[in-house]
Amino acid sequence: LRHCLSCTSGLPSRVTGIMDIDMTMAECVGRIAALPLQEPPGTKLRYGGTGFQVGAHLAELVTGRTWYELFAERVKDPLDLAQTEFGLASEEDGRALGFGGGNKLRVDGSRTRNPWVAGTAVSSMRDYGRLVQMLAAGGIYDGRRIVSAAMVAEMFREQTTGMEIGFSAYADDPTIRYGLGTWIERRDTAGGSLAVSDGGAFGWMPFVEFDSGISGVFAVKDRLRNVLASIDQFRELARSQAR
Repeated sequence: LRHCLSCTSGLPSRVTGIMDIDMTMAECVGRIAALPLQEPPGTKLRYGGTGFQVGAHLAELVTGRTWYELFAERVKDPLDLAQTEFGLASEEDGRALGFGGGNKLRVDGSRTRNPWVAGTAVSSMRDYGRLVQMLAAGGIYDGRRIVSAAMVAEMFREQTTGMEIGFSAYADDPTIRYGLGTWIERRDTAGGSLAVSDGGAFGWMPFVEFDSGISGVFAVKDRLRNVLASIDQFRELARSQAR
């Protein structure tokens, strides 16, 4: 499971056809499991969504609950994320839609049996901000413990030390490494995380800076790579105001 969440499982970064809404999550993960490994687990960082899908189905098997039920019980309801869901969007509800095309991702307002957990959530700035605020506070939101402090610390601990990089969203900066589901942007001399983020391909960019004390979420209607420089400028402005 650690390998899946740290993108070091050896699974391919991307697999054609596995986001198909006509299959179940179990069938999707079965297809992933049938693929040959790219390298032995724990030897190389290969960023992608396949490991997260495997991890989500493992959680279903262990708990006997669906991904939708688990997300609602553990995250959505405790944080009152009224506008956040996986595989659910409509033009009437005022949220950003998912996307369609060759993988047939559903955008018509109904749930799919195969929610792609790494990239088909819809949300709002209000909801995403609550999630980031909770993580920045070590798992606490509004005075209530949502996630254990140990789990948050483990998420933000680098998991890829000494590993070769097979594929990274930050190929031009090999110092940016990976934790559990998040990028470690900066570390102190002891290896502790100073700044983390996890930008999505379609315009969301959450971040937490422990050294400056700022955190937040950016949302843009563009590919993230096209606006990273502007986001960096806004973050520097926020740092200057926080000093």
